[in-house]
Amino acid sequence: MKIHSRNYSNYKMFNPATGEVIISEECHDNAKSLKGYWIDDSLNEPIINDDKLKTAWEAFVENFNKDNLGTPFCWDDLDKFLRVYDNPLWIGYEITSSGIACGPIGYTVVYIVDKDVIVEELG
Repeated sequence: MKIHSRNYSNYKMFNPATGEVIISEECHDNAKSLKGYWIDDSLNEPIINDDKLKTAWEAFVENFNKDNLGTPFCWDDLDKFLRVYDNPLWIGYEITSSGIACGPIGYTVVYIVDKDVIVEELG
């Protein structure tokens, strides 16, 4: 699957074909155009809305655990899974956000969405 990388601290994600907003000020986890997403600090707890994607992810995790004897998977392992998983109607966005709280903060999220979905950086 094609994964596009972006560095956006403030962004909107929507599907212009359906008018559905996936992310405005918050993520709408149940959006029909959102197939799933993984957050970098909790890769083992993704939100997956598509049954086939969920089944494939669970099989990947089971095989990974057998092969790696309990070693936690990392970002590279998720990347391998998503690059092999193919659905021509979907696209991935890897979005890294950063900012300042009590010091610099940042996180990365990978979203799998319908191919019509657009991500726009907000000012």
